Amino acid sequence: MISLFGPGFVGGRFAEMYSTFTHIEKRDERCPTHKDVLYFISTTNNYHVHNNITLDVDTNLKVLCETLDFCRSEDITFNFISSWFVYGQGGNVPAKEGDHCNPTGFYSITKHCAENLIKSFAQTTGMKYRILRLCNVMGVGDTKASKKKNAIQYMINEFNSRKELIFDLISKIPGFKILKPSGAFYLFPDVSHYFGEKIKGKIINDANDFAMIILEEANVATVSGDSFGNKNCLRISYAASKEEIKEAVTRIKNLLANY
Repeated sequence: MISLFGPGFVGGRFAEMYSTFTHIEKRDERCPTHKDVLYFISTTNNYHVHNNITLDVDTNLKVLCETLDFCRSEDITFNFISSWFVYGQGGNVPAKEGDHCNPTGFYSITKHCAENLIKSFAQTTGMKYRILRLCNVMGVGDTKASKKKNAIQYMINEFNSRKELIFDLISKIPGFKILKPSGAFYLFPDVSHYFGEKIKGKIINDANDFAMIILEEANVATVSGDSFGNKNCLRISYAASKEEIKEAVTRIKNLLANY
């Protein structure tokens, strides 16, 4: 069995996957129930210095030392989950285990310090240890994903939300035939309905003309589908804020409402 400390997003998922041999220690517990320890207790970003300057030190070092105090045995194997943040900026990408560490930020520095404390403690007591440096974490279900934590999943969630917004808005414009994308950052509606029509005194012969009239009259930049495999389509990116998306679609809708 493994004593798991810190069942947050990653630790909790581990416990779900390997529930038959994982024992989750209580939040205030410091003494491991089993000889194999999997230690996740940690802060998760470098921003706490702005509102709680001691949080990284207390969580990443003080609580760690309180736990290590119960691990003074050669029978203990301490598996410490660290972070790739310990490498700091300006190093090799991808980083290698032996690369120089030059962390910046209280989270990064205390994680590196924790690694060194564990190494020193193990040399003194005979405790066995492993240090595992996690890279970016991605996965649905993390309710605390943000620009500071689990940033990749945050951006996936953000782009999915923008996709739903722009799909709903564009779908309401007459003449746009559209399928919802599953993994892109743009919509690709068929706008051939407008070919041969006159908008603001100009004949729309193809998607290039359509993109140009939207740019000139609505000040919204789109791209003809010619270069992307379908000359009847328009490429509309949603790599923008929701406010910008709403404004852009409103302008296109207003332009086409009175042509």
